[in-house]
Amino acid sequence: MDLVKDFERFIKPVLECCEGVVEAYPPLLRDRGLEYMRKLNLLRDSERRSGFSYLMPFWFMESFGISEEECHTMAVGNVFALLYFMTQDDIYDSSLDDNKLELLPVSNLFYIEFVGQYRKLFSSDSSFWCYFDRYIREWAESIAWEHSHTKGQAHCYSDEDFIRLSRKAAPLKIPYAAVCLLSWNISCIDSFAAMMDYDQAGFQMIDDWRDWKKDIGEKNYTYLLVEAMKYNKLSSPMELDESHVKKAVYVGNVLEEVIGKASSFFEKARKAITNIDAPYMHLYLDAEMDICRSIISKVQEEKQSMLGGGLSSLLLRLSQNQSE
Repeated sequence: MDLVKDFERFIKPVLECCEGVVEAYPPLLRDRGLEYMRKLNLLRDSERRSGFSYLMPFWFMESFGISEEECHTMAVGNVFALLYFMTQDDIYDSSLDDNKLELLPVSNLFYIEFVGQYRKLFSSDSSFWCYFDRYIREWAESIAWEHSHTKGQAHCYSDEDFIRLSRKAAPLKIPYAAVCLLSWNISCIDSFAAMMDYDQAGFQMIDDWRDWKKDIGEKNYTYLLVEAMKYNKLSSPMELDESHVKKAVYVGNVLEEVIGKASSFFEKARKAITNIDAPYMHLYLDAEMDICRSIISKVQEEKQSMLGGGLSSLLLRLSQNQSE
């Protein structure tokens, strides 16, 4: 089984459909729309990536007995959902005089198409729309919570906080609800919702590692940065700089602890759907566990390389600074 290669034949029609929709926008909005499709590498064949949003429905096609047409419709809707929430994030992060505010009209066109695709599958009185509303509310609450908890200030994180933060990705639960309703596997909806909470909590920690330099610059105090502050015994987040994070990672074991916590969330995600016949979803979660192992392995190799390369004295000094 392969998460991408097994479904490559379905990808091109989905992305061509999305491109055709955006091409039909009024000129200024079309250019903005294509700009965002370009950012996601959704245009030329040579650039196109295989993305979770438009692959995911096809992962359930056989095991849940969903038609190719239904999967195509969901995949198109998911692409526009991705574009919509991406532009919303950019608008939320922009200042009032920022030209990103020009994204408002094109963002709304993305939203119309996102909802329009799902309207083809579910009537207005379908319970699907209750789930839709619930997950959009979760997203809104998560975005507001993140801004108050991490921007410009550092707070400790509880397990509940990780779930709150993970729900920035709550709209990804929408296609799972759709898949379950279309296949009459309604009892699986809550299991998939729990899976997504745990999965995105873990993935957030991987993102924190990938983006830690950017987060320092933007004063976005993630779990990784808060743990680095603790390791360095800093009393104020304003004291934190790149050297502190490197010390916490390469002298201490902060990254192992953070990625270990991510792995525990991925394990909870797997357990949430243990009894559901969704082989490609299980394979996806296994791949995320592999990412965690790869990160730890690479950092440990870097530590050994630094020591073997005559930098042990540097690490020793960093360690001594910690105790001063």
